[in-house]
Amino acid sequence: MIRPDQVARLARMGMSVVVQPLFVTEFGDALADLFAGEQAGGNYFRMRSLADARVQVIGSSDRPVANG
Repeated sequence: MIRPDQVARLARMGMSVVVQPLFVTEFGDALADLFAGEQAGGNYFRMRSLADARVQVIGSSDRPVANG
């Protein structure tokens, strides 16, 4: 969970973020149901906004939780 204001802060600090993009394909429907109608849903996968802010985004499969 990353709020929009935290994206800019991560960029200023030169931080990297490890994400699990396979969670979208493995658990996407369940996550969408879980966060439906909540602001939190928009904060869950921020890979595009992180990349646009020049935050280094590192992919992980979190295996064996997600196949990858």
